[in-house]
Amino acid sequence: QHPESQTWAQRARSAGPDRVVPCPVCKQKLNEKRDLYPVCGLTSRSENLLLWRMLSSLKIMCANHPKVRKDGKCTWLGEYGTYQKHARLCKNQAFTDAPAANGASE
Repeated sequence: QHPESQTWAQRARSAGPDRVVPCPVCKQKLNEKRDLYPVCGLTSRSENLLLWRMLSSLKIMCANHPKVRKDGKCTWLGEYGTYQKHARLCKNQAFTDAPAANGASE
């Protein structure tokens, strides 16, 4: 597949041992080891922790939601930080429980 028709993630996977890929926004070359940092709650870098807190509280809907896909039936709405737990259990069925205030509904 021609590099121009690949997604950013596909280019990153095929970038070789140096793992240098262009930024998806400004196209500046990024080196995986030098320029990219994980964004998670298990970090000592305060800027990454702040970004994780912002990201994990972002309100999202299930990938099986009718607004996302035609055959979607799941009506789960919650926070990004709780989505993986929901996604593992989601059976693409109507979500009957009212979402919890903290978005941790299954």
